[in-house]
Amino acid sequence: MPDDEARTVFDIWTRLRSGLDTFLAYADEAQLLDYGESAGTGEHVKLRLNPGSLDAFRGRERVSASKQGRVYLCALIELDDDGTPVNQGRVVKLASAIAPAPTKDRNPTEDDLAQFLGLSRKLPAAQRRMLIQQAVKTEYGGRMDKLVEAWRASR
Repeated sequence: MPDDEARTVFDIWTRLRSGLDTFLAYADEAQLLDYGESAGTGEHVKLRLNPGSLDAFRGRERVSASKQGRVYLCALIELDDDGTPVNQGRVVKLASAIAPAPTKDRNPTEDDLAQFLGLSRKLPAAQRRMLIQQAVKTEYGGRMDKLVEAWRASR
């Protein structure tokens, strides 16, 4: 990236986000603290925000047993120690190289089942999970193994 085009990733970001300021709930650096997944919460990441940044989220509805919580469109750019963006092409290639090859006998992921049921990938994970559970109850007699069996037969 030539210096005369953009001095920092923030110059690039400023150019990209022009016209979006009225929609931005939060735009700043964040540090990755943790990530994981569980049956209850699905996939998640934990980020450390800069001091004072939490105010952008205070008062917003959070996920609970009875509430879906606010949904945000996120785009994260990984930065090297010197502030330059990390090319994610090499990370994606590495991840695809170590991913297990799909087999007919493997257990489906939640994404596999959602796609099989025709659910949009744009739905929040919690909503997709709820719709999968509803389909199991109404279409597969409450038996997840029947849904998995139908998914395998479709492959």
